[in-house]
Amino acid sequence: MPLGKVLYDDKPDVTFTTSNGEIIGIELTECIYDEILMKESEYQIKFNEKVIEKLEPKISFKFYLDIILDTKNPLRQNQIESTINDIIEVCIEEFGDLNQYESKCLAQLDVDWNKAPLHIQQQFLERGYRKLPKSVLSIQMSRFDILEKSRHSESKGGVIPDFTDYNLSSILLKKDKALKNYKICDQYWLLIGEGADFYSYINQVRIKKKFETKFDKVFIYRRWHSEVIVIK
Repeated sequence: MPLGKVLYDDKPDVTFTTSNGEIIGIELTECIYDEILMKESEYQIKFNEKVIEKLEPKISFKFYLDIILDTKNPLRQNQIESTINDIIEVCIEEFGDLNQYESKCLAQLDVDWNKAPLHIQQQFLERGYRKLPKSVLSIQMSRFDILEKSRHSESKGGVIPDFTDYNLSSILLKKDKALKNYKICDQYWLLIGEGADFYSYINQVRIKKKFETKFDKVFIYRRWHSEVIVIK
């Protein structure tokens, strides 16, 4: 970066004025390779945070909590509050005596337990199966007394994809169209960031084809590698 002053703005996100008076408009965007995963993740994170807010005063230690919801059978709006209360009861009963650094996971087994013999029911319990509240697939808690505040620890993941020509062209198509509504600048830069969530991690950057864009410079920021790659 040249010497100058930064102004955090909108359209573009950052306006940078260099020492010689040149104005550089910098647009920030995130590499999202799966919009559906992103929406599901954000919903589940907010749900977990609601549970933690109500549960933390009722548990004598700090913890990581991960509740996985069944996205194929989502909760209706009028079921959310009662489900949260049911989850809190489960957590107090099942996790209230966790030892420091101990973790415990419960998984949904939605069957008629009363029809199973007692020794089979006992095997279900020993393996961590429970009849959990509706639309809850699993609940996991880990005790960490050193935490200042209990928090959500998302366990989802998958194969981390490469950042390819396809990903780049999708971003440029959207951002090039938006440029016509930006403030007038001498240059326009685009910074594509690797996100902090699993749906926007990047494995390798593989840009093989020439591309056209209205941006004067394009960069990719590798968050976990502390690296900035210049692709234009």
